[in-house]
Amino acid sequence: INLDAAFRLSVQIYQFLAKMDDCSSLNVPRKCCDWIVDYRCYTMDTLEKDLVARVNWGNCQHPVISEQQE
Repeated sequence: INLDAAFRLSVQIYQFLAKMDDCSSLNVPRKCCDWIVDYRCYTMDTLEKDLVARVNWGNCQHPVISEQQE
């Protein structure tokens, strides 16, 4: 990552019930994930792939992404 183009991405994941592919349910607790990304090449597709690596949900579910103003 080029440090001149880097920024910290902070994603807050609210508690939810994951519906797994085997029809079981999994309570996913609330958590916050932080990582450094390069703004020149980071996309929503990249964000979704990064979330898949950090959060467990079923194939019939998808993330809802929104911006929080401070």
